[in-house]
This record gives sequence, structure tokens and C-alpha cells, in this order.
Amino acid sequence: MPVYNFAQLGARYRYLYAALLYESGMLDKLYTDFWMPVNLESDKLPSIMRKMAGRRSDRISNRKVVSFYRLGYQLYSALKKSNDIFYQSEVLAEFGSEFAKRQLKSIDRSSGYIGMCSESLEVIRELKKCGSQTTLIQYDACDDSSILITENRRWPDWSPEGNQRSPQYYRRVYLEWAETDRIMVNSEWTRDLIVTQGADPSKIYTVPLVCINRNPEADRQINMSKPLKVLFVGSVVLRKGVQYLIEAARLLNHSRFEFFILGQNYQSPDAFKGVGENVHFIGQIPFQEVEKYYRDCDVLVFPTLSDGFGSVQVEAMSYGLPVIATSSCASVAENEKSGFIIPPADTGSLVGCLDRLEEDRRLLEKLSVNAPLRAQEFSFENVTRSFKSMLSTVKEKVPDESC
Repeated sequence: MPVYNFAQLGARYRYLYAALLYESGMLDKLYTDFWMPVNLESDKLPSIMRKMAGRRSDRISNRKVVSFYRLGYQLYSALKKSNDIFYQSEVLAEFGSEFAKRQLKSIDRSSGYIGMCSESLEVIRELKKCGSQTTLIQYDACDDSSILITENRRWPDWSPEGNQRSPQYYRRVYLEWAETDRIMVNSEWTRDLIVTQGADPSKIYTVPLVCINRNPEADRQINMSKPLKVLFVGSVVLRKGVQYLIEAARLLNHSRFEFFILGQNYQSPDAFKGVGENVHFIGQIPFQEVEKYYRDCDVLVFPTLSDGFGSVQVEAMSYGLPVIATSSCASVAENEKSGFIIPPADTGSLVGCLDRLEEDRRLLEKLSVNAPLRAQEFSFENVTRSFKSMLSTVKEKVPDESC
């Protein structure tokens, strides 16, 4: 059975693809920055440590993990200096290169390799010479800046957040596309956009995101009479489309709805003029603490303008929340069955869906029952089959004798 090294900075996807390899007996090593070797209760920790407490997975043995703590701290410190996407992309390209170089000091060149975009170029080049199979995970649409041009004009009180990443970042990712054996995406939305940017379609494989297995919640109580609790999870930026949820909150009857906005807020107060007291900005909290809101709320709104997948959709559905999502991401919610699919940048459609759920609680109940059943389709077992099928697609290569 082939084995693979898996590499990622940060806790993207909660390490689930690495866990999938480990549970299949196919993980050589997981390379990352921060890794917490023991399970800690984050709500009892100082704020600076709460996020770090989530940098682990019970599904992966500590002995399989190689972590570069100093590099992780330096990356964290650099990213904290500015929220500008251009600056942050330069930082990610620089640290991605350093991360790859550090892996090369110890990595087994006979194993396959799976790494994240902008973090893998040097490893891919080295292993290419050695005949090892390489897979790049492209988790977003890379350059989707054109989508935000209209948004910047339409919402002048919102931070433009920087449309363009740096040329250094794009150049690095495009070289990774050219040199890797496979490009793994998690939705057809991402596939279509990166093909327009020059990715070779014959290399691209779509493997959906893994959801942590959960049983449907038999004891979930449907809210039949109280104000509808509406949840958003994500950064408060234009790309996430949260501006349309805020606009919907202004238009809907304040006494019939409560809105909970979870995520780092990059906006000035001017962006929220006219927003009622029923809109609660919770801020950024560790992902292990989001569970409370999944249990307490009635519906998740995912109004994105561009997302590779949108893992919060599956997470929310696994707790019995129907999802109102746009068509600008992975197809997760089934329209009128486990949620609603609406056009992006369409406040009217969002208002209509929320009004329907508030007025028709039997419809809310039906969607809530179906939501966790749909989430189960993104189980470890189902995605493992797709993942292994992808890994079996590339023929063996003859390695360079110098390896």
C-alpha cells in the first residue's frame, strides 16, 4: 500500500485529509506548524492559547506529526501586522517556501506527497525528480478578484479588503499547478475557475470535503414559535457576502429574527448603520466553541460570492441546521430539501427564504430533519473512496538515480 506525506500550515479542514490517510494506514508523516499534543479545554485557557488548543486531531497519533513551532509563531506574528490581502499573500508565499524547504530536510523521498497550494513548490520539484507522486490541494479559486470589483463600488462603507493577491503568490501557485501530478479541488466551482487561469483540466480531480462523522440529532427541538435564530460563520468581509445578510437583517421584522455573526470583523461601524439590536456580532472564536451556536440556532446562511467549498455548510447541517447558500461554492445543500440555493448578491432571495422559514415552521422542521442526512454523504467512508480513487490515477514514474 502506498504511503504519503501530508503537509499544511494551520489547521485547515481540521486536519481531516491527513486523518483520512492515517486511518487508512497511508500516512507517513504530517508536516505542520503548531500542533497541540494533548487535548485541553479551551474555555479555561488564556485567550492567546484558546486558538492553539484546537491545533490537534484525536484521529492522528502524535508520533506521526512533525511540527515547526518557531515557524508557526513567526507566520502568526507576520500575518497579525495587516489584514490587507495583498500583504498577507506575500507573507503566505514567503512562509510557504520556507515551510517546504524545512520539510525537505527530513522527508522520505520515496513516499508520495500531498500539500496545500502556495506551500508545496520546492517539495513538488524535488520529489518530481525522485519519481514520487505529488498532489496539490487547491482549496480556493486562487484569483477571484474580478468578482469583488462591483462589490467595492456597491458597498463604499465596507473595507475593500484588497482584491488582488501579490504577483509573488500567483506565480508560486501557478508553478505548483504546472509541476504537480494532480490538482485536487473540493468543488466544481473551484475547478471551473482555476481552468480559466491556466490549470490543466486533465490533472484536476474533485474530492469533496470530509465532515466529522456525527449521528443525526434525535433530540433536536425545532423552534416552532420563538424568533428565528439565523447563524453566519466566517470573516466579515465582502467576499463572504455577509453584507447581503446584514442588508436582509435591516429589511426583516426585527421582532421575528435574531442574527448571530461569528467571525473576525474587519469593518468600521459605518458598515452597520441601521442594524438593529437583534444582530449580534460575536467575533472570532475557536472552532471547537462554535458548536454551541450550531446547537442553538435554526438556520445557517452562507451568502458567499466565492468559496472553494464552505466547510461550515456541512458542519451546520450535521447539527440539523438547514443551509441557505449561494451557487458560488460547492453544492452541499439541496434546494427545498435540506436548505435553499440562491443567486449570489441577491438580498431579495435571501429575505424571501428567511421569511418562509419564519412563517412555516413545518418547512423548517422538514429541512432540519434532512440536513444531517445530507451531511452524512460527506462522511469519512464516502470521501475516503473518492480520495483513494484519485490517488490511484497516476502511473508510476522512473526516479532519478541521484535520489
